[in-house]
Amino acid sequence: MDDYVESDAYIAAAQPRPRVAPPAGMAARLGQVLAWTANTIAVFGLVIGTVMIFANLDNFTTWFTWLVAILVIVPVIWGIGRALRYVLAGT
Repeated sequence: MDDYVESDAYIAAAQPRPRVAPPAGMAARLGQVLAWTANTIAVFGLVIGTVMIFANLDNFTTWFTWLVAILVIVPVIWGIGRALRYVLAGT
């Protein structure tokens, strides 16, 4: 006789989790595309801003202006993308 008994929790944990289906509607797909587009634009803005800061390290006013622009514009673009995804895709 086998003294080892598997518990239901152990068996349930070993089961593969069901995959969550991607959003099915056209608006949901549009929301995903717009969110990824906004993320891409935000990353490009971050990279360009960082390059401009390092290119203008000798001039405090210029690099400080670029830093403020990065800290304001990039999160706004990212937030717009997240908002569009939330409204259109519901995620």
